[in-house]
Amino acid sequence: ARAAFQQALRLGYDQAQTYLGLGRAYRGAGQQDAALEIYRQVLAKDLASATDEVYAALGMDLLSLGQTDEAVQACRKALQKNEHHWAAQVTWGKSLYLQGNFQEALSHFRQAMSLHPNSAAQFGLGLVYLRAGQVEEARRAYAEGVKNFGAPEAEKIGAVEDLKALLKEGIQAAEARALLEAYWK
Repeated sequence: ARAAFQQALRLGYDQAQTYLGLGRAYRGAGQQDAALEIYRQVLAKDLASATDEVYAALGMDLLSLGQTDEAVQACRKALQKNEHHWAAQVTWGKSLYLQGNFQEALSHFRQAMSLHPNSAAQFGLGLVYLRAGQVEEARRAYAEGVKNFGAPEAEKIGAVEDLKALLKEGIQAAEARALLEAYWK
């Protein structure tokens, strides 16, 4: 993959999508450090070819590598190119949640919902509310999520695992258990 990438650069194909593809190839091969190096190049180069979609995808990939600050940076760039990019709002919200910045995370999840109602933002709201101790709001958010998107969708996107993680960590454990029992028996 590295040789093909270098050949593409020699041919003048310095495109953001090429970098993203190489980073994903490295990730697929289990070379997380190499992928991270490539992703950082995309952020640093600020390529004209980097669209909102590229930056949003980059944000998701960086988040999955645990790089919350850089994921936020990528999402910010995606939203500069397209302020209506709801997926970038979701990724930004998840990154902020992981950083413990619950109020800002709520803001990004709400913005994502206003742009495009989706399960990740809805269950993200529930998780942040619960983690922040706003139990009634969390219950409403989870109930609305299950009603609008379904319990299987919550499992598919990792919302159930998020609740199990809170339970395991002893954070809002009783309420996390009650939500799990109510919707995912």
